[in-house]
Amino acid sequence: MPLVPSDIQSELAALPLLSDDALWTLARESLPEDIQYRAHRLMDKNAYGELTDAENCELEQLVQRSDRLMLRKTEAYAILRTRKYCTPCAQDALDVYEEELDAVTI
Repeated sequence: MPLVPSDIQSELAALPLLSDDALWTLARESLPEDIQYRAHRLMDKNAYGELTDAENCELEQLVQRSDRLMLRKTEAYAILRTRKYCTPCAQDALDVYEEELDAVTI
């Protein structure tokens, strides 16, 4: 498993300082529909070996963006659980993660 880049480590380390409302907003965040649509289009092209170098780079960036979002969401839910809030169970969170990952996986 790759190490988490230092910039995202710093971002994650700052999350406990956020208010409950801010954490809930972050935990419920998803990729915008236009970004998900673009990722699907690029994945379709990739499946047929039709991606240009620029499109491959764009798809890699979308995957990284999705991964960063999932890390933030997971950490936000973990913090909310320590604050005694009821959050989705781990399996529900994993299901959501897999659905969003499917939207941007190479």
